[in-house]
Amino acid sequence: ANTLVRNGRTPGILTRGYSRSSGDRLITIEPRARRHPDPREVGDEAALLSGALPDVPIAVCADRYRGGQVLEREFEVDAHILDDGFQHWALARDLDIVTLDVTQELSDSAILPAGRQREPCSATSRADAVVLTRAELANHGDLDRVTSQVRRFNARASIFIGSTALCGIRSIDDPHTAALQKFSGPGAKPVIAF
Repeated sequence: ANTLVRNGRTPGILTRGYSRSSGDRLITIEPRARRHPDPREVGDEAALLSGALPDVPIAVCADRYRGGQVLEREFEVDAHILDDGFQHWALARDLDIVTLDVTQELSDSAILPAGRQREPCSATSRADAVVLTRAELANHGDLDRVTSQVRRFNARASIFIGSTALCGIRSIDDPHTAALQKFSGPGAKPVIAF
């Protein structure tokens, strides 16, 4: 979203809002500084994204096509971002990015509910780009194995390597992130993370 904004676009985020108390009604979260919608009402993903991307409008709705229309009309959005939109066939798309955790087995026997995969491995044939995540936890063989599996179904997709790094710590009752240095060295307070 930030990359799109830097390149002159007006992105909006479309999310379903799992486990929210507001049911199926459409909720729009307007762009503004220091917005903190209640995660019980909008869902935890929308609440988290609201704080991280205050300039990006968000539509919370199971019908993401409808949510997208509202964002286009009310906020002149010209690019939509969806998490788990790969299976959302009701929307036309310009770019499909698939993320694969290299620490997890990529196998047709790992499809939900037996595993964490949402579709068979052959579905990667629809991807424009594949990001191999959590590379810092993998050995070189894992990266090669998953890359080979992707290439078996999709020779044209760009493949990127991603890693996870702890950037800061935030208390549950404070929206500000503290630098890691505050929690290391002499006199540092213990931290419990979950």
